[in-house]
Formats: sequence, structure tokens, C-alpha cells
Amino acid sequence: MSRVKTIAFFSLIGPAAAAVPYLVTILILAAFHRDATGLGIAGAALFLAYVYGLIPSVVSGLLFSLAVARRPHVVNRIASVARVGAVAGFLSSLPLAAWAFLITEKGRAYDHALIALAFLVPGIFSGAVCAVLWRRCEGGGDHNGKATSPANRSATVLLGFPAMLISSLPGALSSADAADNAPVPASWSDDFSEPAAFAVNWRPYGFLATGIDARHPLGKTVSGDEARPEWWQLVDGALRGQCFPDEKHPPGLRRAISGTDIRLHCRFKIAAEGQIGISVGGPNPIVEKDFNVAGLHIRPEGITAWDNDVLHPKVSPEAKELKAKGTWNRKFFYAKTEKLSIAPDVWHSLVLELRGKELTVMLNGKLALTYTTLCGDVPKNDIGLQPGGKSRKPLASWFDDIRVEPLPAGQ
Repeated sequence: MSRVKTIAFFSLIGPAAAAVPYLVTILILAAFHRDATGLGIAGAALFLAYVYGLIPSVVSGLLFSLAVARRPHVVNRIASVARVGAVAGFLSSLPLAAWAFLITEKGRAYDHALIALAFLVPGIFSGAVCAVLWRRCEGGGDHNGKATSPANRSATVLLGFPAMLISSLPGALSSADAADNAPVPASWSDDFSEPAAFAVNWRPYGFLATGIDARHPLGKTVSGDEARPEWWQLVDGALRGQCFPDEKHPPGLRRAISGTDIRLHCRFKIAAEGQIGISVGGPNPIVEKDFNVAGLHIRPEGITAWDNDVLHPKVSPEAKELKAKGTWNRKFFYAKTEKLSIAPDVWHSLVLELRGKELTVMLNGKLALTYTTLCGDVPKNDIGLQPGGKSRKPLASWFDDIRVEPLPAGQ
């Protein structure tokens, strides 16, 4: 087999092998991701990561060919061939790995490592495997200098394919992680008719009535699969949230959003003793964490805007002491309340708008509340829903037909 044909041959094998885990990941996402927009974004992220992952394989093949042409005596043995191919793969992967490392969000060491490995490992493995396959199929012989038979060449190709497949798995893992962190659509809606889409798009969390101590005064914090299924359930095409009297804090439910100026539409229903909570999260500069930057509590007797401020001035000794202990310098407070009569156990419509720091709330088509938040003008990360109330029995709050969209400029 000529060198040109060999390089062309393995240029096809490498991409085909690397594509398999990406395709499997897309099929898995498709099985659970009923939201067409979200699946499209996830697929795009996977495809982009796959395309980037092919570059080291192609470049490593070229570098290996150059090494053979310039220094043929260096690659007389199979072990030397593998080493040269691995070095070629490493060199070709290094610039991409460094680039991916630098653009990954700061402070996420796991993502940094996985992104870098996603480029380095396929490059090194595919470089080594392609080099060994080239040597054996070229007829150069094994490590004892004996010529390889057609059967041995076929066996080598068959062994090389799964080796390339395994080497591409870090890229698939990285791309799956990238899909989870893919850009969020500016507009989306949910009528809670698809349990599979609900499971993918929303993240439940809460505080169990166990493990209460000085460090965890609200109880054991759980989220995702560890959350109680009773906290959030789809019932008759709507979302029911429940809080329980033995728990010190209501559970929550969050979904990612994007943009700075946003509008949220929803329908809700509360019990006579209940309430609902709606929050908007982002990089809060006051508490210096990704946290809520605006929020509402709605009860049958009215609607309240709440906010977060520092408990002590940031430069004060008290603030420094809290920081040294790892305790939040945070004060939650009710900022403004409007007394209204909101009938329990019937559906109401709500529109929440946050433009800059200005929060505006419409209830059943009428202006209900305005409030200037402390830091509501930051880019938004997510919204949160919460049931609530005080009762000796479980209390249910209901949500339906949630829609999030950007506010038009200039309105």
C-alpha cells in the first residue's frame, strides 16, 4: 500500500471510529430530550466538538508521514513507530487543548481537565495507532523484521479500530458536558405535558428533614435524582409543587434562561394557606455568588418583592470574619408588599418583567407591583419556582403554561 493511499485510508477510519461515541451520545439525548430546541442545541454542540476532535487525527498523520520521510531509521521497529505517532498526535493536539483550556469558564477545574483530555487523548492514541497500522500494512514487518501477512494486516486493522474508538471517548464525554452547558435559548415555553422533557429541563432541589446541625440548619440539601419525587409532580397537564410540615424550608425547581431584560408568563394556583415563590437568578455582585437577583412571594392576601443585601459592610471586620468561616454575608429581606385579594384554588395569570433593575408584575392583566431591585440588571442564569405556606398538612401550589422571552429593546 502506498504511503498516500495509507494516509487517505486511515483518514477515513479515524473519523468513522471517532464518530461512533458522538452518535451514541446524540441517540441517548434524543431518547430523553423531547424539547426540539434543546436537542438541536445539544446536537450542534456534539457535532462541533466532533469536528474539532478530528483535527488532531489529521494533523498527527501528516506529522508522522513527515517524520518517516525525514528520519526513516527512527521508525524501524513497531515500538518506535508507536512512539513517533504518539508524539505527532500530542504535538498536533496541544494547540487545540491549550485553546480549549483557556476559553473554558474560569473556576471549573473539572471542565478544564476534561476539555484538554478530549483533545490530547484522541490525538495521542490515534497518532500511535495510525502509525502502527501504517507500518504493518506498508509491509515493513513486525518488531522482529518479519513481513506481515494479509491476515495479520486485517487483524491489525480490526484491533486498531476499537483502539481509535476508545481514544475518542473523552471527546464524547466532553461534548456531552458541552451539550449540558450549551447556550440557552432566549425564548422557551413549557406546558408540562411531557414528563421526559420536564425531567431534562428542570432541576429540583430541597432540604430534607434530616441532618439538621449548626452547619446545615435547614436540613440535608439534595438535588436532582436525590430530590423527593413528591416535591414536584406533573398532574393532569400541570405542575404541582408540595411542601411538607416536617421540613424547615420549601423545595425549589429551577430552569436555565438567558438574556438580561426578560419577561416571564405563567399561570398559578395557590391554597388558602399557601403561597408561591418565583425567583430570577444570575451572578449576584452583592453576595458575590450565582444567586437570586429578584424574587416574588404571592399569597392570597397580596404580593411581595424580596431581595438580598449584605448583612455587614464588605470591608467590616464582621464581614471578614464571616468570609473566614465560609459563611454567607447575606441578608434576605422583604422589600415591598402590595395588598391584594387573590382567590385561592383558582387559576391566575402572572407576567413578570425585569428590565435593568426595574421589576414589574402584572396579575390577571392588571399592574400589581413595581420595585427597583438592588442588582437585577445582571445577565440572567435561571428562574426558580417554589411552593410554600404554613399548615400542619402538606400544601400544594400549582404552575402551568410558563413562557420566558427577552424584552424588546426600547419598550
